[in-house]
Amino acid sequence: IINGMCALSARFSAAPIFDGIPVKDRGTPFAQRAMFIYQEAPKDEEFNSAELSHLQGCILLAFYYQTASANSKSWLLTGACCRIAYDLGLNTVDEDIINAAESRETIHISAEDWVHREELRRAWWSIWELDAFASTVSCKPYSINQTRMHVFLPVSDANWFSEKPIESTHLGEVPLTTWKSLQLSQNQDERAWFLVCNCLLKQAHELGQRHKIPTQARKDLETALACFSLTLPPQFHLNSPSLVFNDANYSKNNWIIATNLLLQGARIYCFRMKGNESSSLSHANDSVAPSGDASLNRDKSTHEYRQYVQEMLRAVKVWSPEYIALCSPFIVCSLLGPASLVIKDSHEISAEGQMVELAIARFASYWNLGSLMLSMARFIALFCLKPGLLYTLIGFTNQIQKLLVVFLLLTRARMRHMRHRRKRFRSASRLSYPLRLKSQMSRA
Repeated sequence: IINGMCALSARFSAAPIFDGIPVKDRGTPFAQRAMFIYQEAPKDEEFNSAELSHLQGCILLAFYYQTASANSKSWLLTGACCRIAYDLGLNTVDEDIINAAESRETIHISAEDWVHREELRRAWWSIWELDAFASTVSCKPYSINQTRMHVFLPVSDANWFSEKPIESTHLGEVPLTTWKSLQLSQNQDERAWFLVCNCLLKQAHELGQRHKIPTQARKDLETALACFSLTLPPQFHLNSPSLVFNDANYSKNNWIIATNLLLQGARIYCFRMKGNESSSLSHANDSVAPSGDASLNRDKSTHEYRQYVQEMLRAVKVWSPEYIALCSPFIVCSLLGPASLVIKDSHEISAEGQMVELAIARFASYWNLGSLMLSMARFIALFCLKPGLLYTLIGFTNQIQKLLVVFLLLTRARMRHMRHRRKRFRSASRLSYPLRLKSQMSRA
């Protein structure tokens, strides 16, 4: 646990011991030690994998590798976290309370028991977030089954640290119940709202992965996203006077910005599903309709598309640069689309695209995942954009996912190639050393 914490936090340290070490490399020795402990632990006869402390160490290590490198370690560690969590029964932490509420019974929970359950909930939701991110960007099935999840959403740090129990609620299983999860709950913590929004994005991704998308299911998702937007607390409004960053509230405000970004990303994802759904029909209509009508329909479609992008840009505009890198590094993926937004002869939009690219650069200063997204944004801007067309590529869409997978595979192949070349060079150097020595002796 300690090495995992240091692996993630060393990049932000101003300790003299890190002088001269690149920011993103400071956590590497700690991660290597944590991985060594993780690999050696099963060799101990007294080792028990079904322990909360072991799971918490695995979670920290998985988060590190999810944001650090393009390899399979993070994927395997996330899977291990899911299995350990199921083994510990974390998916049923609050099943007794939920069942009692459904039967209109009351269960008394002591403050001590509530504090312990909250620790288990936080471990579970960290794993859920790892699984949601890893499976979404790789287009792979999710490891966690949401229909068998009976866990309340986490409450605020203030309530947990002060050991003051507060009622929370669990997530709905479908979009039309998910959006209202926190509507009447005492728990109004910013991260809890973020998790609800993240769940809606995950449900949008699952729907988009189907071979044939039911029209009603897409409409239900659109309705759920609209309802969720309308039910957000006032502090989530981007023009809220409370959205001023400082050292005391940057964590809460970062969750607010992240929630707004994911919400608009999910809406654009739905819009793209709708566009794919009617693409064949629109092509047929364009062939028989006057060219002016077809152009008008495309303009209307672009306008509807761009209103969600503008909301994402608004969120970036109110984001304090000093605290961007302190947000969850997974959020950088949702910025990839706006950074690639270009419209011909529109200097205002071009400047906004540069603004979002600078926000990605803030992540890239501290996180390797941010560096990857920055490279991809520049790659898209150089090779994928065509003058006169609006290309809004949002993270978690199929195109971005496939490009990301290809980019990761190429990176891994290049790293293997470089390691192979270094190995051959060292071998050649060792073999040629006697010959060089013999030549020098003969010259002497």
